[in-house]
Amino acid sequence: MKEILYKDEHASCIYFDRSDKPSIEIKQIKGNDGWQVIPQIHKIVIVLKGSFHFISGKNDTGEVLQTGHMLFLASGTSASFQENSFESEILVIRIINKTHFCETYRLEHLWQQINKQDSQTEILRQDSFHLLDVNVEMGNYLFSLVGLIRSGFRCQNYLSIKIKEFFYILRCYYTKEDLFHFFRSLLSSDMIFSQQVMEHYAKCHNAKELAKVLNYSVSGFEKRFKKVFNDTPYHWMMTQRAYDIHTDIIAGEMNFKQISDKYGFSSPSVMNDFIKQMFDMTPGQIRKGTKK
Repeated sequence: MKEILYKDEHASCIYFDRSDKPSIEIKQIKGNDGWQVIPQIHKIVIVLKGSFHFISGKNDTGEVLQTGHMLFLASGTSASFQENSFESEILVIRIINKTHFCETYRLEHLWQQINKQDSQTEILRQDSFHLLDVNVEMGNYLFSLVGLIRSGFRCQNYLSIKIKEFFYILRCYYTKEDLFHFFRSLLSSDMIFSQQVMEHYAKCHNAKELAKVLNYSVSGFEKRFKKVFNDTPYHWMMTQRAYDIHTDIIAGEMNFKQISDKYGFSSPSVMNDFIKQMFDMTPGQIRKGTKK
């Protein structure tokens, strides 16, 4: 791909994305390198080359992502990508602003339509991640996008337009059933509330703190939470925390002391007891992949 002209002018523009985590980014992962996802915003990951073993606490057996696979990671999803081939490449689309498929069809509509047809919605939402394949239309879109990204084009306005275009293509060329399963970790009967919970829960130690961050009374928060998540805030947050720790254990990038400190345990032994209670396995057994 030919480099863009007047590169210095682009780089000096106020709309040039200078951040280390632009809204659209190509990541190259080589050898034994991995990628630990920081669960702060929604992400779509597309494998451009090679293959990855994808691990998340909610899917501890892992999935193999091949070239042409697309995966959605909701905010709050702790996950790890371990490279399977010598050199792999992924495209990361960060959903920073609220996004819909088009001006008249939103994610809420997807929930309303498909949920009415499927009485097993909650079971499906808790299942393994649903992958989409890059079809011909999506492939054409990616060809031009990847070329421009490689050439050094990082205009924030352009990247914002390309994210909108990505959702238009999903709307036009993928079935609503596939999109429902793809985005199911984000969908609920109360999208605004569930997104707020997913965005902030990891920064809070308990339901009282989370209620305060979202500007609710504790009783009002617990009532709305139970209606949307069909679970108590305490149990849900404890389970999410366990899944996040499980992901870090499997990823193997931190020792148990570091993981214990990250999640605020007083000692690794306290974390050990917590994980043993949640998974009937110690952190050491999980990391080794054995159960005694």
